[in-house]
Amino acid sequence: ITAIPIFGRNTFYTAIATPSVIQSGDPQFVRYQDQSGSSLLSLGGGPRRANNYTLEGVSITDMRNRATFIPSIEAVEEVKVQVSTYDAEMGRTGGGVFNTVGKSGSNVWHGSAIMQNRPEWGAGKFFFAENLPKPDTYFWLYGGSFGGPIVPNQTFFWATTENYRTKTSRSGV
Repeated sequence: ITAIPIFGRNTFYTAIATPSVIQSGDPQFVRYQDQSGSSLLSLGGGPRRANNYTLEGVSITDMRNRATFIPSIEAVEEVKVQVSTYDAEMGRTGGGVFNTVGKSGSNVWHGSAIMQNRPEWGAGKFFFAENLPKPDTYFWLYGGSFGGPIVPNQTFFWATTENYRTKTSRSGV
């Protein structure tokens, strides 16, 4: 999962590499913090917002068919996308099912870290705003994970965090 280029690092957008999965909606709102953007996927010809999201077998779908919680990529071990022929236990969906399994700790300490920056000097100007100054902007994405044993061979933990800081405005031009 960590090697796949994914819009906004949203775990559920790994599905767009699956046949018959269509992404729609505004691609600006696909970050893992935006629940509405994650629900704008059509699986197997089903309507948008007709999918079921599960985490470790527990439904995390709200009444508007959005995932109430979108786990960080650093916290996910596996995402199984079921487009059709899923069991009756998956019910309550006219689209597809996302079965997400989280990572767990082990007897070995391990973790990861990520830092992404879009520097102001690398940002371009809008074509139709050639006479206007370039707006001030910055974007920092950061996160990481860490896990290991609490009681060796018995109890383990895995913790993750991910966040971003931005000052990006939409142009009114």
